[in-house]
Amino acid sequence: MTRSDSALVLVMCFALLSGCSNEESAPTDSEPEPSKPKAATATAPPSEVLKKFYRSLAESYYDDAISCTTGDALSREFVESQVRLNIAFQLLGKNSVEHFGDEGKALQKPPPALAPLQEVDRVAVNVSGSTATWPLNPNNPMKLVLIDGEWKFDLAGSFPSPAALRSANRTFDAVAAYISDVANGIAAGEFNTIPEVRQEIKRRGQVVGR
Repeated sequence: MTRSDSALVLVMCFALLSGCSNEESAPTDSEPEPSKPKAATATAPPSEVLKKFYRSLAESYYDDAISCTTGDALSREFVESQVRLNIAFQLLGKNSVEHFGDEGKALQKPPPALAPLQEVDRVAVNVSGSTATWPLNPNNPMKLVLIDGEWKFDLAGSFPSPAALRSANRTFDAVAAYISDVANGIAAGEFNTIPEVRQEIKRRGQVVGR
């Protein structure tokens, strides 16, 4: 998966399927609680709106993330699906550590939205009048529009089609559902080892991908 792909569809969650440990980026009890994102004002440039959007997604702040978008039904569905995805992975990490101890930290993963958030300063936003594009994926740049003096993320316009966005939302919801199932299975003692958990995640992921 490329960086540009992760920015558009936010499926970095599938890193779990690789079986690679990510303990260095895993959250720990000693880390401070994330601060609530600052509101983007009417004078905020598009890059700041993008940062607030992805930071809000990463921290499951639904209202703040929605405020960065055009607010249409598809945008709301997308944000809702991302919040559900974050909650599912948080539960997976929590239950893994409680059941497997330090070994369970291998299943603690950062929120998918952190990947594009880290790219905002690297890839410049192009502004043209009342529209702007963020070409993290040059073949399909993300779009923002100026509405009543404020930049808004045009999610529907950033996907190839509304149908593609709906399809992505359904995929995210399916992933959140099976990750939650696996997390609950860990708590119920259904898995004896981390490899067993990864194998089940892989199996469930293959079913969703069909």
